Amino acid sequence: MLEILYQIMIIFASLGAIIYGIRVMNSSIEMVVGYKFKKALAKGEKRPLISYMLGTGVSFATQTSTLTNVMATGFINIGIIGLSQGVVISLGACFGASLAMILLMFESVSVLKILSVLAFVGAISLIISKSKRGQTISKLFLGLGLLCFGITILGTSVNTIIETVDLTGFFVSISNPMLLLLIGIAISTIMQSAYPIVAIIITLLSTGLIDFNSACYLALGANVGAGFSISLLISGFSEGNNGRRMVLFNVLQRVFVTILFYLLMLIPNWNLWIHNSLCGGIASVSVVLMMIIYSFVPIVFVPLSNKIATLLRVIIKDKKDKRNDEYSCFEIDEKVLNSSLVSYNLVKNNVQKIFKLELDLNNELTEELLLNGKENKYRGKLKAIEKAIKLTSNNLIRISGKVAEKEIEKVNVLINILNDCSRILKINTEFEGFLQDKNKISQKLSEEQFKFIIVLNETIKDIGERIYKVFDENIAKKVKKDELNIIFKVNNMVVAKTNESKHKLLKKNNINKDNSLYFKLLNELSELQNEYVDVTIKMSLLEE
Repeated sequence: MLEILYQIMIIFASLGAIIYGIRVMNSSIEMVVGYKFKKALAKGEKRPLISYMLGTGVSFATQTSTLTNVMATGFINIGIIGLSQGVVISLGACFGASLAMILLMFESVSVLKILSVLAFVGAISLIISKSKRGQTISKLFLGLGLLCFGITILGTSVNTIIETVDLTGFFVSISNPMLLLLIGIAISTIMQSAYPIVAIIITLLSTGLIDFNSACYLALGANVGAGFSISLLISGFSEGNNGRRMVLFNVLQRVFVTILFYLLMLIPNWNLWIHNSLCGGIASVSVVLMMIIYSFVPIVFVPLSNKIATLLRVIIKDKKDKRNDEYSCFEIDEKVLNSSLVSYNLVKNNVQKIFKLELDLNNELTEELLLNGKENKYRGKLKAIEKAIKLTSNNLIRISGKVAEKEIEKVNVLINILNDCSRILKINTEFEGFLQDKNKISQKLSEEQFKFIIVLNETIKDIGERIYKVFDENIAKKVKKDELNIIFKVNNMVVAKTNESKHKLLKKNNINKDNSLYFKLLNELSELQNEYVDVTIKMSLLEE
């Protein structure tokens, strides 16, 4: 009894190691892989079979699908891969773990036990290493080692409990197929993978204590139970909706296989044909082959990964913010900010949104000012954008100490772009003030001046739209380069035309009350143009 209580304490301790290992590993992965690796993985999303083979390889190497699924869930949560790619990796992980069971036919050393040593290596390296990158890699080793250590110790403790209560005799007394299936699910769930119970099944089958039909039901239950892995559930349900979606998919695809093969088991002797004809009646070969077949069948879902990801998002919906959707996204959750990769991308997108909001607001203001468009209230929008700039600036400062060294420069560039956005906001505020003189503009400006202001405004508006296009990281580099060249050429043309118009006024000494409004408009548009060009220069730095 005391031994069982001791092993239960060890189980809880191993769960703590798993949880901490997941957190440390995920945060370290962000710092190590960087943003270029994220783009490389994004290419793999268009080639599902590569992702499938990646999941298969990692699971085969570690002899468990749990570690691969936990890592895939972490990658999704920190934004390195998409949900559809995670789905494919998960399918490959299931197959790879079954392939690894081939080693059950031989005497082998568990890779998980070897990888557990990384916890020690990571801890020592963390003490010795002085560089930021060295400490990050040490934490990655520490997290991965703790995760493997936790899974190993958990399985060992549960196995000790099973041996203590003589579960072998319990198996022999069970003949009901549904009960055998449920037993396989329960033990595999607790043990974190199907690997240990398959070893038990092979032992029972080879000694003649159970028949092959019973072995198939137990193996089928073990396949399902691996989807309910405790460490995967912990990772999924503690890391947001994408984690829950991955857990749901893992469970559903395994349930699908269970139902399919449970129905096939109703066909007399089909599995005995596999056992006797294909495997020569060798227990270990037969059980492992059945597990491989169970896990390979879901490959039919690979071409449907995008549709499955969409369906999972429908089933588990993201919560909609009840506040104004246009501005509520700028208040980023503290938990998200702890993930540097995700938070950087979110903040970068928010800078892009702020620029777009200001561009649209400027277009509305100048349209009403110059073209007598529909009158709107702009004070609320100006205040909202000001708040968005402050929130985004604070978020950038907060993540600056968390990103990799190479990315700190990019964060500083975004901060400078936000400063430009603040100045653009000030210009838009000036335009909002011009609305009070809206009726005087058409009266005080000559026809030539009025047309020039309209053309100048449209040209600057075009520059702004092109800058917004450059923000998009998905467009080709050549397209971005062409857009930047066009912006600078148009800017030079606008500067020349604006200076020419100002020069005419100065030459004629015609700066009087009638032309002061025109001169103010020219100055405001010139300042807006300069800010746009400053943003363009910084955007080009961001792309390098």
